[in-house]
Amino acid sequence: MHPTACAETGVNWELWNFVDTNRFSPRYRSQEWRRLLSGGHPEAPILLYVGCLAKQDRVEWLRPMMDVLVYAHLIIVGEGPVQDELEEVFAGTSTVFTGRLDGEGLARTYASVDLFVTPSMSEAVGTYVLQAMASGLPVIAPRAGAPLAHVIDGENGFLFEPGEPREMVALARWLVADPAHTRRLGASARTYAETRSWEELREGFWDNVSAASAGDQVHVDGWLRAELDFEVQIPELHPLHLFA
Repeated sequence: MHPTACAETGVNWELWNFVDTNRFSPRYRSQEWRRLLSGGHPEAPILLYVGCLAKQDRVEWLRPMMDVLVYAHLIIVGEGPVQDELEEVFAGTSTVFTGRLDGEGLARTYASVDLFVTPSMSEAVGTYVLQAMASGLPVIAPRAGAPLAHVIDGENGFLFEPGEPREMVALARWLVADPAHTRRLGASARTYAETRSWEELREGFWDNVSAASAGDQVHVDGWLRAELDFEVQIPELHPLHLFA
């Protein structure tokens, strides 16, 4: 599946829940690329969405965020059936629709922005979340589906209630106002992504195969989990307390 294309699939992508940490890396950060993305204002905050542009991805939820962060830029990477509608929705804001990106262009875009924000709950595995983390970006995502497997609330990003776009906007506003903390979260996100590299997962997989062959009990983290059982709590220092 192309990283910025829409697709329906019945494949159990949990078996391929990894990210190429060489392809997606903070080392691709470029001031010149920031200048290109921001229309000549690399000093301004730049936020990023990568994914399908379809109704179920709720990309229009990002418009109120841009109404609040009038000094920020939003980059929307991807393609889909509602792109023309979305371009009308975001008219008058500092939003750029890049269309489909891949290769070095996609890697540089991830690495050269400040924050990854997604309102989508349709991603089965968390591909875009992991790519963003590997690129050194903190993630703001719904408290549902794939992000639950990767976003550690308050450590490498933040989760918001799936039906509360105002929470998403509040979190984005808080992080944009604190670049130093955003960078710390991004560094933590990169550290986490390194545990989800193909090399790490392959080693863990074969360790478990060996254990199974020996008759030992097998625990396969991130490979064969039937369900995710998370207790939903907002940490005491979670920024949403500031907007309660």
